Amino acid sequence: MARSLDVPLPEAEYLARLGHLVYLVSYLEGLVLSDLPALAGNIPDGLTAVQLSEQTTGGIGKLLSAWAKHVPDPAIRAYLDSGGAALSKVAPKRNATLHSRPTSDEHGRSRLYRWRASQEFFIDEEWLDSQIAFVTQKISEVDEKRAAVFGY
Repeated sequence: MARSLDVPLPEAEYLARLGHLVYLVSYLEGLVLSDLPALAGNIPDGLTAVQLSEQTTGGIGKLLSAWAKHVPDPAIRAYLDSGGAALSKVAPKRNATLHSRPTSDEHGRSRLYRWRASQEFFIDEEWLDSQIAFVTQKISEVDEKRAAVFGY
């Protein structure tokens, strides 16, 4: 029989902020990927949601920007390039969050900690709020280009 382990979790509000950030990054990925089938015929044949969905956030960003150069329609090209640039900028922040480890901060609260030779910092409320604002801004920028393609 497996032993029950009670994992100490941070407060619900902290976990909600983490979830909010993770969801926004996924939303940004999905925003562009879900439009690719509707753009078929106006984008290169090799640019598909299935192909891109197998990539990391940064990988999707790089591929979108690379493929965008081969799109003749300027509005679609700008949309895909905007999506690629946004995902490339968001990827390191997403990675910092998801590749961090739990520990206790100076107040004894359970928090994630980004622990690398090149950077060490707590994923605290202030950091999460700034990243949520950053990703939300990127979504707005991409959606502005998207509106020019789909006419809303």
